[in-house]
Amino acid sequence: MGRDLDGFCRRLVKKGMAGKASPGRIALEFVDYFALSTYPHLMELHQVLREAGVGELRAERLPSGLRGLHFSYGPDGGDPTILYEQEQWTGAQEHSILHEAYEIIQERLALLVPGY
Repeated sequence: MGRDLDGFCRRLVKKGMAGKASPGRIALEFVDYFALSTYPHLMELHQVLREAGVGELRAERLPSGLRGLHFSYGPDGGDPTILYEQEQWTGAQEHSILHEAYEIIQERLALLVPGY
């Protein structure tokens, strides 16, 4: 099994970064932990996040003004799904995917760290 989002969150907690690190610092840790390339492209993000435990990533037509969203089903939340606006240019899709991944990480940190 490769590296997953829960392992990444545990790493942040172990390093004392949960609730204290800037989004930029968390991004650097994310790149290091998941061994992303310098400029990760759309397919690389799909592959890494799927291996990390994101159930599905899909480009769809989203309601006006919405660039991306994520959700989970099931009693324990289940693996999250990330949807992103299909009409965005590729760079904006990549940004939306990473934004949603950041929000998922924040939600998981809130479960790991009381009072987060």
